[in-house]
Amino acid sequence: MSTCTTTVRERLATVTNSLRDRYVDREDFIHGLTLAALSGQHIFVLGPPGVGKTEIVEDFCECIEGRVFDRTLMKTTTVDELFGPTNVKSYREDGIYERVTKNMAPEAHVLSLDEVWKGGSATLNSLLRLLSQRKYVQGVEWKDSPLLFAVGSSNELPQDEALRAMYSRFQLRYVVDQVRSRSGLNKILWGQRPDLTETRVSIEDIHSAQAEIASIPFSREAKAAFHEIVEALREAGVSPDTRKLVALVSARGSVVQAEAWLRGDSSVRPEHLTVLAHALWDTPRQIESVNEVVAKYAVTDGEKIIAEANDICEFFSAVESSSPPGKTYGAPDYMELLRRSSNVLNEIAESNVSVPESTRARLHECRERCALRYIQTSTAINADYNKGS
Repeated sequence: MSTCTTTVRERLATVTNSLRDRYVDREDFIHGLTLAALSGQHIFVLGPPGVGKTEIVEDFCECIEGRVFDRTLMKTTTVDELFGPTNVKSYREDGIYERVTKNMAPEAHVLSLDEVWKGGSATLNSLLRLLSQRKYVQGVEWKDSPLLFAVGSSNELPQDEALRAMYSRFQLRYVVDQVRSRSGLNKILWGQRPDLTETRVSIEDIHSAQAEIASIPFSREAKAAFHEIVEALREAGVSPDTRKLVALVSARGSVVQAEAWLRGDSSVRPEHLTVLAHALWDTPRQIESVNEVVAKYAVTDGEKIIAEANDICEFFSAVESSSPPGKTYGAPDYMELLRRSSNVLNEIAESNVSVPESTRARLHECRERCALRYIQTSTAINADYNKGS
């Protein structure tokens, strides 16, 4: 990593830490803003008004020296209110229909849209191309927008099927509620909010980081873990569409690559897939299933080996606690445990992962006792067979 890029990462860390100190219980959303800026993905926030979302976005944009366009959408919100009024002078003198876009959505680095589903169809349709392609119409030409990302918020999910296309543009999704813990309320009510950091990250710095993020490769293990997550979610009744899957890992500079970059890693590994917990759900009812699946597969090789070792040892303890041993479980069960424990010990020996010595010792003991139990149960089976014959 270049010295310049490392400095950008360190300054971003300073910014996010400052925001976390200023806003109670908003760590996930603040991290999401950083991922959004680096990956270009948009964020949807589900929650009631008054949770500090707009203020956090404004502080974040101040720190990245970006222009923010904030609007609460209503059925009566017009396209002009978002993209700017008609340039009357240009129309009268040259007959060209253009908009005055200064300080409007087309020139913003960040869009903050409250009550995002309340806008009329014409208003939301006008935003689709801006969100997906970063382009807008100016006269007879398509112009590029400097938009980094958008934040859409609402206290409800879109009910109209016609809004699904708009909803799908928000790849990162967070539920933000009122602060309810006593410690959190004490900090808000009686604590002194820290000042916002003076550290700044320029838009040029963000673009430089994005270029590096786009070049971060996915490891074979990360690709395999991603497929396992998708397959497990489908079995659980959660089926992310292809557009979402492509945007999450195949887009140029995805949120997963951005997570790897923020951690200072040169390739995407399974543990970087933890960010998918904020991307693969459509409704709050799916959040628990998504969290469980992502937590299971988005782990390091060492964590996976330790989990398998603990599972083997716990199962062996259950086998041993049967009364008498071998009554409920037979030779095939011990043979399976013997195979699994041997495989894990081989993985530990062949890899560089760090596994606690206590785990290794338990696994060795398990393998030895499984081998003994297998011999004992097999001998008992043969004796019973010979006696019966």
